[in-house]
Amino acid sequence: MEKTNTRRLSRSDWLAKALETLQVKGIDAVSINALAKELGVTKGSFYWHFKNRQELLDGLLTLWDEVATEAVIEYIDGSHLDGRSKLFALMEFVLAEELGRFEPAVRAWAQYDARAAARVGAVEEKRLHYVTGLFLEAGFDRTEADARARLFLDYMNGVQSSQIFGGQHRPPELLRLQHLILTS
Repeated sequence: MEKTNTRRLSRSDWLAKALETLQVKGIDAVSINALAKELGVTKGSFYWHFKNRQELLDGLLTLWDEVATEAVIEYIDGSHLDGRSKLFALMEFVLAEELGRFEPAVRAWAQYDARAAARVGAVEEKRLHYVTGLFLEAGFDRTEADARARLFLDYMNGVQSSQIFGGQHRPPELLRLQHLILTS
């Protein structure tokens, strides 16, 4: 007989387990039955917090946005640094916290799910708008700020992917040099 969890789970518990499952096993593994089993509870606990799997998936995309975008923006905006320093702080924070660890799984999901693709597109636009603003704050004109923001985000996606797939963390000196190249 399986042991069940006697602790009452929250919506956040379910979403955190779903995000972890998405990262490790992909979207097909994010099922009500599998999550309930992993959490050691019955499916009834799921239906206390969600109407159906689609509501869970929508919440999962919201959580990803909050963790990998909104929390970063809040952290950087709270720093009261100048634009160039905020860009460096953003690089450090995202890489140190390994916030890109969810990106491959979310983007793979978005390849064949229109709702996920729309949300990923909206998050990308939010990130682009924010980073463009940091380059504007650093003194670049609109055209150059936009181009540099796109390059910066492409760079960050590449660095995060290399970390996820066995790459080593960047030494601080290399990160500073890369920041200088991107912001000079």
